[in-house]
Amino acid sequence: MDNVDIIIKLWEARLVALFKLGEYDALEYEFKNLQVNRDSLTFENFKNTGQTGPIIPFQISIMYCRVPLLKQNYTEAIERLYALFYSLKYKDKSCEILIQIGTALTKMEDYFLATQVFKCVSESMDDTDPQKLEIDSIRGRIFLQLGDLETASLIFEEISRKSGNNSRLFHINNALQSIFNGNWEDAILDFSKILQLSPNDWLIENNIAILELYKGHVSDALARLDELLVKYPKEMATSSEAIFNLSTVYDLVDQSLERKKSLLANVISPFSGDDFQINSLKL
Repeated sequence: MDNVDIIIKLWEARLVALFKLGEYDALEYEFKNLQVNRDSLTFENFKNTGQTGPIIPFQISIMYCRVPLLKQNYTEAIERLYALFYSLKYKDKSCEILIQIGTALTKMEDYFLATQVFKCVSESMDDTDPQKLEIDSIRGRIFLQLGDLETASLIFEEISRKSGNNSRLFHINNALQSIFNGNWEDAILDFSKILQLSPNDWLIENNIAILELYKGHVSDALARLDELLVKYPKEMATSSEAIFNLSTVYDLVDQSLERKKSLLANVISPFSGDDFQINSLKL
């Protein structure tokens, strides 16, 4: 099979396109045809390639594992991830696979096991690796979810010591601690400082809008979310959480149904993929 590289690149282009379009059902069908997890898909099993190792690029293998995660089939995602991890096809990618496993466990709300996985990842990283601080931040945020504010605070203090008090990580972690303590104003202040560092961060703007809602400022929250809808329609349409937040605010004002119909017709239909959760609209 002399043209194996070309064939795999064509498959890769098709799979990446489907992934970016959010066509996860079609993507699963293509993966089924490709049989991406076959042990026989190595260069050694084909003649005249001059290469060794797995034919399927790592990013395609990890995409295969992530699709069930994006469809909220967490058990299937974890099974695929562990199969990839133990296959030892990508020995230098073990940390990345474990990060995906930790993410899936977090979404399953298995927080204890998730913290253990992320701790394992962190301990395997060099102290100079900037991603180590990101992983430790995830651990701290999970402890916040568990209500263990003391452990979370200790982790965040160590991150602050290493990253400084004007980093994105510092402000996000500080904001989340403020939220769990019910200090909405302090959280908004930290999120606003992040926007000074990254002006086009729509997720941070979304967080500020929700905090305005917590403060009882419904009109301010609505204005912010409507502005985000205009500036970032694709990003909003592909985030079930963002649409749920917007629908919640719509429910607090007049003409909620009309607003939701417009949202569905003008934003969700043209931009969201086939995995969009219609219940996010709270119809």
